Amino acid sequence: MKWLIILMVVVGGAALWWSGSLDTLTDMDLIQAKIEAAGYFAPVLYGLIMLVSFPILLAGPVVWVSVSLWSFPIAFLYAYLASNFVGWVFFAATRHFGRDWAASRIPEKMRRYEEKLESNPARTIILLRLLLWINPAFDMLIGATSISTRTYVVSTALILIPMTLGHLIIVQYLTS
Repeated sequence: MKWLIILMVVVGGAALWWSGSLDTLTDMDLIQAKIEAAGYFAPVLYGLIMLVSFPILLAGPVVWVSVSLWSFPIAFLYAYLASNFVGWVFFAATRHFGRDWAASRIPEKMRRYEEKLESNPARTIILLRLLLWINPAFDMLIGATSISTRTYVVSTALILIPMTLGHLIIVQYLTS
């Protein structure tokens, strides 16, 4: 049954991509119009767009778009909060639904790497975030370990400040 669900999600995602239906997630004018029409709910809509696009496009394009939607400080605030939010959702979902399943399937050789990962959790999270930035696979990997939720949340929140700021500065420089 699980494989059928996974197959349906993959086939459905491929069909959406092939049909061009996902183009709306990268249509800047459409996104900007929807965000402006949302008024006070724009930050919530922005976060939901990031949540939906996170497993498909990762979060980068949605973060990058923020500087053309709002002033730089507001774009940073919304992008930072939304990036944390989507990471926490994937971490929590894996921690709640997939941790036991993943733990029972990790080969013994991989357990040594898991032990090293867990021996310095904050450093590991920060280094992996530097390499992978906002990535659902990263959040799910950490969710399957025994790293504490608090360590994950604090480390992620700290490293996403300079990471998000850096990305927005680069995008603003390239688009100006």
